[in-house]
Amino acid sequence: APSAWRSRPQKPSPKTIFVLANGERLESGEYTMEAGILHVTLGGERRAIALSALDQKATTALNRQRGIDLKIPQSRNEVYVGF
Repeated sequence: APSAWRSRPQKPSPKTIFVLANGERLESGEYTMEAGILHVTLGGERRAIALSALDQKATTALNRQRGIDLKIPQSRNEVYVGF
């Protein structure tokens, strides 16, 4: 028989929020970040956004408040995927 913690439905993870430099907020559960670019799925469509268009401090702080430890690539050798 499964243990009690396995039989409970899991809470869905909160979606990641990206704050653009112009103040626009994007919320997504599917994204890939690599040095220089963010690929994000919004409403079923993929969108590519330059990381330079992202307010990185606001994005990191807002997600930290939601319990998401968002990492932003600092070199071409790093890639982050979120689902």
